[in-house]
Amino acid sequence: MPTLSALRRADITRPSTETLLDLGCIAGIGLLVAAVHVLVPPALQHRLALQYHDVEVHSLFTSAFVHHSDRHLLSNLFGYVVAAGLAYGLARLAGRRRWFSRTLLALVLVGPVVVSVCSLLTLTGLVPGVSGNSRGFSGIVGGCVGMGFVALLCWIQDRHGWATAGWVGFGIYLVLMVELSVIYSGGVALEVGVFAGGGLVVTGWQLWSGLGGVRIDLVVEGIFTGLVVVLLGLFVFVLFPSQLSVGGGATINIVAHGVGVVFGVVVSGGAAIIGNRR
Repeated sequence: MPTLSALRRADITRPSTETLLDLGCIAGIGLLVAAVHVLVPPALQHRLALQYHDVEVHSLFTSAFVHHSDRHLLSNLFGYVVAAGLAYGLARLAGRRRWFSRTLLALVLVGPVVVSVCSLLTLTGLVPGVSGNSRGFSGIVGGCVGMGFVALLCWIQDRHGWATAGWVGFGIYLVLMVELSVIYSGGVALEVGVFAGGGLVVTGWQLWSGLGGVRIDLVVEGIFTGLVVVLLGLFVFVLFPSQLSVGGGATINIVAHGVGVVFGVVVSGGAAIIGNRR
């Protein structure tokens, strides 16, 4: 749980000009995506989408900003606002406002190309002759989820050091891995259960010995961290559903979601490490 001093350092106790600008930037990106859907003619949106059978270079970027339907757009915008808002709040608590801004910019400008290229190579490799097209901002939503995960670890690192943050991150990874196993296997595979169970035991021991036992402040921080993990788990549930068909011949591109999450973790994690060394 953030202390009063942490809140003062993060400067989020009042709507400062910086905070308003940051929130305006987050909202502005969402409004841009909405404007494309509303104002751009359907025929042009079709050209902006990534066509698997006839790839145009520009579509590797533009496909992230067009959507199949109003429902598709609204679900992505809702996910984006919640994920980016979570990452921003944690970043401010950790005193990493510039880190958040730079990472979000990288996700929006570079993320679409990375997601599109990886999706294209994966899907055409697994399903030769695949047809249809790819649209949507959900890969960037996944990137924001990855950034939120790293922002949580930055907050923990700010309070307890990189070793503790690393063990917490490993523990969260194990929990989310078990969740994915349940989603796609209907249960926890033996090897997954053994690995995750053993890893969580080691993680718990390392945190217990490293933090010096149980204290009230650690309990409160643990509850706060647990709530964030619950949100991350909800995002995993939404981004990686067991039912991939959404009707009308459309399917959910979990490859794009997975690439987005990994890209978000790599970019934000790398930026955090580099920034910490300066």
